[in-house]
Amino acid sequence: MQTLYADRMIPLEQLNNIRYAYLDGIIASAEQIHAKQFSNAIALQQIETSQKNIKVNWEAYLKTYLTPEETILVDQTEVLMKQSDDIVEQFKLALQQENEAALNNLIKNKLYITINPLIAQLDALVSIQIKVGQKLYENNNEVYESANKKFLFLIALSLGFALPFSYYLIRNVNGLIKNLRLKNVEITQSEEKYHSILEHAGDAIFIIAEDNAIIDVNHCACELLGYSEEELLRKKTSELNASDQYTAIEDQWNQLRQNTVLMDERFLLKKDGTMVEVEISRKILADGKSYIAIVRDITERKRAKEQLKTYKHFFYNSNDLASISNTDGYLEIVNPQFAKILGYTEEELKKNKVFHFIHPEDIEATTQEIEKLKLGIDTINFVNRYRKADGKYLWFESNATVDPNNGKLYSITRDITERKKTEDLLRESEIRFSKAFKSAPVSIIVSRISDGTLFEVNEATEKLLNYTREELIGKSTTELNIWVNENDRDFLVNELAEKGQLHGHDFRFRAKGGKTVIVNSSTELIELGGEQCFLCVLVDITERKEIEESLKISEKKYRNIFENVQDVFYQANLDGKILEVSPSVETYIGYKRDELIGSLTENFYWDSSDREKIYQVLQEHFKIMDYEFLLKSKTGEPIYVSLNARLITGDENTETHVDGVLRNITEKKKIELEREKMVTDILHRNKKSEEFSFIVSHNLRAPVAAIIGITKMLNSNPTVAERIELEQSLVTSAEKLDQIIRVLNEVLQIRTQITESKEDVVFSELISQIKSGIFHLIPCENTQIITDFTATDTIFSLRSFIKSIFYNLISNSIKFKQTDKDIIIWIKTSVEDEKVRIHFKDNGRGLDLDKFGKKIFNLYERFHLDIESNGIGLFMVKNQVEILGGTISVESQPGIGTEFIIELPI
Repeated sequence: MQTLYADRMIPLEQLNNIRYAYLDGIIASAEQIHAKQFSNAIALQQIETSQKNIKVNWEAYLKTYLTPEETILVDQTEVLMKQSDDIVEQFKLALQQENEAALNNLIKNKLYITINPLIAQLDALVSIQIKVGQKLYENNNEVYESANKKFLFLIALSLGFALPFSYYLIRNVNGLIKNLRLKNVEITQSEEKYHSILEHAGDAIFIIAEDNAIIDVNHCACELLGYSEEELLRKKTSELNASDQYTAIEDQWNQLRQNTVLMDERFLLKKDGTMVEVEISRKILADGKSYIAIVRDITERKRAKEQLKTYKHFFYNSNDLASISNTDGYLEIVNPQFAKILGYTEEELKKNKVFHFIHPEDIEATTQEIEKLKLGIDTINFVNRYRKADGKYLWFESNATVDPNNGKLYSITRDITERKKTEDLLRESEIRFSKAFKSAPVSIIVSRISDGTLFEVNEATEKLLNYTREELIGKSTTELNIWVNENDRDFLVNELAEKGQLHGHDFRFRAKGGKTVIVNSSTELIELGGEQCFLCVLVDITERKEIEESLKISEKKYRNIFENVQDVFYQANLDGKILEVSPSVETYIGYKRDELIGSLTENFYWDSSDREKIYQVLQEHFKIMDYEFLLKSKTGEPIYVSLNARLITGDENTETHVDGVLRNITEKKKIELEREKMVTDILHRNKKSEEFSFIVSHNLRAPVAAIIGITKMLNSNPTVAERIELEQSLVTSAEKLDQIIRVLNEVLQIRTQITESKEDVVFSELISQIKSGIFHLIPCENTQIITDFTATDTIFSLRSFIKSIFYNLISNSIKFKQTDKDIIIWIKTSVEDEKVRIHFKDNGRGLDLDKFGKKIFNLYERFHLDIESNGIGLFMVKNQVEILGGTISVESQPGIGTEFIIELPI
């Protein structure tokens, strides 16, 4: 009996260990692999450890005393364990081969289905341990009751016997008493061991009666629900179940009788009113009137699953690149963003080491960073470049840490390519700003506020104060004696301390050599290198101040000048409303002074954008000098003017109005334009004269040389036959010379003799005249001249030039036709940008422009030697077009045709 009891508690713990190894070791590893929480290698290690624990505990359990019922269950359990081991081995093989499809199939279709019945069988063995303990407890109680009855019977019998039997009776009574004591000890030990089994179980254990009353619980059950043992023993299970999860008593027992072990998950109500989520395994005990319920708190497991879902959601939905790499430098797990940004598949990322993707120039720095990680130093904001699938590189910034337990590298990486571009642009911007600072037309100074030391000045400051940069930088304004009034500096410092800025205030500075300059200052308080400084923008207003003083002294004289000067003086507010204007404005734009007072200046700008430009310059520099633009006169004519203006400030440097002086420069502009035109014309004529001189010398040289040679030969007493031949050659040379001179004369006439006046030339009438004039050139009736003068049929120009241009281009199209095609000539006009565009297109032979394009308009150039021509037609066309102020261009393809495009002013 003692051996039977001693074998109850330890086997119970062994069975629980086996159960946990299957659930928390093998099943949990499968779930984590499915969720990609850790690598195949880690899962394989955990599964093998669980298998060892199962083997050790099962072998130890088999060595304990087993009841016949247990022996039957053990045989059934070993069959289920064999089936489970086969599936687990398949699962391990899939892990080793990294066969994801096989893993998913095993997890979904085999692993749970095989292991769940085994868990139920183990729960049945646990229930037997509890049942045997309870049965032993009940048997001991029966033995105790039997001993009591025997003892009372012997007492009664002893009273009926005589003293001879007293000695024998006393000995038997003592033996019975001794036996009763031993039985009582055994009963006590049985009860203690039964409760020890309950108390040492890792889960909460309830013994439930047929009416669902709780008849026994262990300490874990009390801790789980927060009740004392006495409180729980007064309750029924219906009081502990959530109302929506309670099952009727009859239904519960029907389910228990149909299943060896019944398992489910539900919520139980704790004493404090909160709910706890549990997993319950139920099995009917041997008496058939009660069942054992093993209850496990799965709150943490559920929380872990939910947390795992959260982590998984974060991992797979993060906009950053998340990854886990192993100690060999391979990526084990990457999120979709990793593949999306780099353009690789997940398999491509995993089969190559991380260094395969890193820019060669960054490998050394990356290696050093990984070595730091191995020493336990986390990576913060490490920047390197990764290669995309298309070969381009992206800039990444990474934060990483190493798990000291397995050496895995956990990394979060962000694409900062655009940020790097922005940083590069900012650096370029700083360079441009530096250049703008140095070349700004106004003086800019950066000075320390505490002692006035100059940190930076631009070129305009050097010019303003007449110092070199080297003489200024590092010196204080006190050392340089710049302030005419030292109190001004104190005032500036106080204003900056109070308001942080001071705009539009006038100061007097002393330049090198003692000259006083007056500046209008805009100053901001800034921090530079941890020191308080001020940034000053200074506009030299010395001249303006001198003018203002002069105006104050001679107000009457100014008024006289204002009313009688030829230039226009005006005053306008910041909205452009004219407050005052001198009478001379009438001679400019035709409006009288009274008509303009109160009007807006924007009504008189030819181009409204000029007003915006003027006001912008005034706001930045408080003045504008010699700005030229167009005004609109009363009659609508444009008037060129030059503007000098200043932005006038009032009290507290507030902008009040603009004073300006306008000067009529229309005649000056006309003279300038005329001069530019004359210079251009002279240069053009000189160029043409040079070209003509070259043509004359080049083309006259051959016939003149021939004539001179023949003349010398005639003077050398040739024979009669030779003389006749020489005389004939002389005549031929003279005719060629005459032909060249006639051509040159025509060219000269084009350039020098433009005696006719311009008139309206009608294109359609001109075509009719030319058709009549070249009728003899048209080789067949199928020649077509197709015209489209819808855009315009007239042009105001020189009739003779237009006719010559049309004639030459049409006759060329006919002359250089393709022999196997009918002649088609298209002539079309269009109007664009104040110009008439004339298109001449044919289907003739065409030209190779790559070969002849640069020579096509040269004099005496011939491109089809099988056709008689003098090579001057296109030369004359180009010259006539240019004399008319136009341009000519050509498009042509051999065998397709040619198109000339002429643009002439309307």
